[in-house]
Amino acid sequence: MFSGSVQIHPHAENVIHLMRGEVYEIEGESFFAFGGAASVDKAYRREGYSWWSGEEATDDEMNRALENLERVGFKVDNIVTHTLPEKVIAEVPSFRYKIKPCKTASFLDTVLEQAQYKRWFCGHFHLDTVIEQRKVFVLYNTVNELYTFDKILSGDRTLYTVYNR
Repeated sequence: MFSGSVQIHPHAENVIHLMRGEVYEIEGESFFAFGGAASVDKAYRREGYSWWSGEEATDDEMNRALENLERVGFKVDNIVTHTLPEKVIAEVPSFRYKIKPCKTASFLDTVLEQAQYKRWFCGHFHLDTVIEQRKVFVLYNTVNELYTFDKILSGDRTLYTVYNR
């Protein structure tokens, strides 16, 4: 099921953490995972409780990510990140307040330039929206089956359909 390394949550075995910079094959789809971002509200948070010093990617994680993407020819079906590339953030007026020095978002510009993908998912912005020209889905309260996102891009569905199982 997984081809990259994963971490099983110590208190919830059904929670599987996809590690930064890894490429996974899950049910016939490839996924590149890269979490992390700088907190824009760090001044209001407490370290170790609501803010962590490891929230941003390290140079080693970024290098490993590029090596893993190179192994698959920089082609994946899905990219799953916490934040977006700086270039994409700058294109969306309501996201511009999130442009702070962020090593992870800067690195994701490189991924954006080099990777071929069908869908990009992130959640850092705490809202649900689609950036159609970039095939980006910003998710917060929305849950859809993977194939539904292609229908959203083609205009057959809206993002705001929530499926409860």
